[in-house]
Amino acid sequence: MRRGGVVVYGLFAYLATLILTVYSIAFFGNLAIKHSLDSEPRSEVGWAICVNGSLFLLFGLQHSLMARRGFKRRLARYLPAAVERSTYLYGSCLALGTLFLGWQPIGFVLWDLTASFGGSMVYVIYFIGWVVIAWSICLMDQSDMFGLRQVWCYAKGRTYKPLPLVIPGPYRWVRHPMYLGWLLVFWASPIMTSGHFAFAIFFTLYILIAIRWEERDLVEVHGEAYQNYRSSVAMLFPLWKILGK
Repeated sequence: MRRGGVVVYGLFAYLATLILTVYSIAFFGNLAIKHSLDSEPRSEVGWAICVNGSLFLLFGLQHSLMARRGFKRRLARYLPAAVERSTYLYGSCLALGTLFLGWQPIGFVLWDLTASFGGSMVYVIYFIGWVVIAWSICLMDQSDMFGLRQVWCYAKGRTYKPLPLVIPGPYRWVRHPMYLGWLLVFWASPIMTSGHFAFAIFFTLYILIAIRWEERDLVEVHGEAYQNYRSSVAMLFPLWKILGK
């Protein structure tokens, strides 16, 4: 792959991720689109459960398999290492986009606060979740997270080196503020159907598993520095830190 092609490949992965993220805000929040997480059911419950379960499985397999070293070694036989992150983003966009398009809403409303003041407050929490996600990404190097730094180094003929461990802003209170933001997004819903509840449970469990895998990799990259950080900062919920205890 030529250097220009690597840059274009990385840019399109970045743009695809941004577009899907914007769509996610509407899908999870039931905002301005007809087919969303809590829209009207369009199939029988049994079929909906089978389809949604398959979509969960596809998402989980894509994220877990593409993050494994064995997959990365095989990928390196065909593509430059510089596009490894971009390729992962393409896979994630495909898996999540398929989940969005194929999602089968399931009724059985557990709570509905849309007509109350409480519903407005829940939406505030929902958007706080998105702000936390965006803030967490911006405080770190988003060009590295989205694969742009890797392809740019390749295009310039420079050696890519992992970024040093930095602890800005919310990372001083929780190790994974971005995942905390996702949890707020998944659970802060004025209307909670059984399908949404299953969705939130699945992704909560996935996040807890993903944190273990991610931290194992971070320890390998940063060594004792990350081990010390992990022992002194909460994983997701920083109440003890906020209260000064």
